[in-house]
This record gives sequence, structure tokens and C-alpha cells, in this order.
Amino acid sequence: MIYLPLQHLQPGMVLARSVYYHPTCLPLIVAGQQLSPAMIRKLTELNICGVYIESKFASDIEVKEFIDPKVKQQVTNDLRTLYSGYIHNVPLSSFTIDSMRNIAENLLNYIASKEEFLLNIIDIKDYDTYTYSHSIYVGTLSVLIGMQLNYSQNLLLQLAMAGLFHDIGKLDISLDIINKKGPLTPEEFNEIKTHPKKAVSRLEFSQKIPNIVLSAIESHHEKYNGTGYPYGLKGDNIPIYGRILALADVYDALTSSRSYRRAWLPNEAVEYMMGCGGTHFDHDILKAFLKIIAAYPVGTIVQLSNGSLAVVIQNSQEHILRPVIRLLTPDHLANTDVNLATDRTYFNVTITGTITDIEELPSTIFE
Repeated sequence: MIYLPLQHLQPGMVLARSVYYHPTCLPLIVAGQQLSPAMIRKLTELNICGVYIESKFASDIEVKEFIDPKVKQQVTNDLRTLYSGYIHNVPLSSFTIDSMRNIAENLLNYIASKEEFLLNIIDIKDYDTYTYSHSIYVGTLSVLIGMQLNYSQNLLLQLAMAGLFHDIGKLDISLDIINKKGPLTPEEFNEIKTHPKKAVSRLEFSQKIPNIVLSAIESHHEKYNGTGYPYGLKGDNIPIYGRILALADVYDALTSSRSYRRAWLPNEAVEYMMGCGGTHFDHDILKAFLKIIAAYPVGTIVQLSNGSLAVVIQNSQEHILRPVIRLLTPDHLANTDVNLATDRTYFNVTITGTITDIEELPSTIFE
């Protein structure tokens, strides 16, 4: 299977992996179906940026979501129930706090059961469930970073809680501001910037929530160079969990569709974040983050500096910018596998672009 953004989809292409509509957890389009113009329009309406398509060059490539759709739907349902109670419950009940811990523990146990801890996929997300999916992914990314830093199970649980509920303070901000599609006014943005403090003001009265979780939630918008909010903390004065959440928060936001822009591809987000080391992000935590993210996930079409097109077929944590690829062009080399990290004849060949940089794909890829 090969990942294609919407602009490259054509009627008649065969879907290689089902697209789920998360409010119901039912497939919107089932794998094996031929795309029709109506299906492509529906994907566009849902702000789904791309899908996985069958190709003779990648029939042996299987791409699975890091978080199973059913697990994601269960966590989403749990979060929706908890958020509803949060809005109407001041102060928070002991039951609500226990529910927060249980949701975090279930997510942590699921992540720990995985055999591989590399996010090696372009997750297909819909805009309508952004509030919940963002919380799930920030929690997941934070835990994976913590694993790279060799945190204990108890610390990982606290990190999962902080990640899952880092934005819970936004529930105390007007929906007119939260859901505004246009640019925020300075006054509206100042209101948004209060959400870390609003969360802590609601949560700090519970003895069941560790201080390390509260400080992480309060500091996840601080920047390493001191230009963040709400306190303008700098460097190691920012709590370590807050520094971790900052990375997870920005990466998932960049790679998610918004009403005003398409989702960035992983390599675009990784390159941006690498450029922010020492300014927005802690260098050491950034290094750990780069061990859990595949810049060019399996199934991604890439353009090489020698003019060839290829599809990524394998990644490793040690060489996130030089994956194993399968050549698609030129014709006489098509179907040839190349390890960019070890093949000496390709040491001077680099990846110069991805599918979004290619105006037209050879039709032979999908024949």
C-alpha cells in the first residue's frame, strides 16, 4: 500500500486500508473498494488529507495504525464522558479524578503491550474529533518519549495523565473562541493563553493528582528560550514533563488537519521541530522524540536527489532520515529495494521531497 494525499486520488484507485469515521468507529470506506468521485468528495468534506492505496509495487507493504481504531474509540468515549462531567462538576469529584487515572492507565498499558515503539504511519485523522484525538496522541507521544528516557512505570503513568489532560483547561473557555475558524483577536488569544492556569485552578484541590502532573499541564506552552506562557519560564526552569508535553503538543497539532490548513506530513513537522531545538524545545528531549517518529513513514512516496521516485518500505530508530526504499522509477530499476543508510552506491543520494512536492505521478504505479 502507498499513501496518497487527496490531490493525487483518482476514481478507480483501490483503497488499501479502511478509513474509519471515529464518531461511530465504523468504516467510512472499506479496504478493497474502488474510489468513486463521491467517495473522494466525502473524504474532502471530512478534512481527511489522504488515504492508503493499493499498488503493484507495494502489495507486500502493510501499514497498521499505532493505536487500534477500537482502542482509540474507547478512549474517545471515556474522554467525552469525563469532559461532560468536568464541565458540570465544580469542584471535581473523587470519581472524576479516579476516571482520569484509569483512562491514562489503560492507554499506558496498551502502549506498553506494543512490540515496536516507532510511530511509522501517517495517521488519518478527521477534524471533527480533533479535541479527543489530540489528547490521545499527546498522551501517547509523551509516554513514548518517557520510554526513551527510561522512566519508571509510575512516572510513565503520570506522564500519560499529563498528556491526556494537558488541554482540559480549554473546557473553561468560551466555545465561540475555541471553535473560531478565523484568526483570533489579541483579546481572544490572551483568553486562550489562560487555559493552563484554568486547568490547575480546578485540579489542584485534589490530593489524588500528583504535583508533577499539575506542573506539566501548567507549563506545556512554555518555550525553552523563555518566550512561552503563562510564566515565560526558561530552560531547565521549565518542569521536565512540561518540556516533554510541549514537543508532543506541537507535533500532533502540526500533523493534524485544521479548518485553515492541511495537515503537515511527518517529515515537514520533524524538520520544523529540529529547527526549534534550543529555542522552543529542550535539545535532549528532542533527541528522544526523534527516536519515536519516522520522518518518512512506510508507504510514503519520496523523491530522490538523483531524480528517481521511491516508496518507503522500512524505517529504523537509528536512521529516521535514511529509510529503506523501493524504487518506482526509472523503469529499469523499478521494484529494486535500497537501504539508504547502508548502500554505498546511494550514500550521495538524499530524499529531496515527498508526495506533496510531486505534481503528477506515473500512472504505472497504480496499474
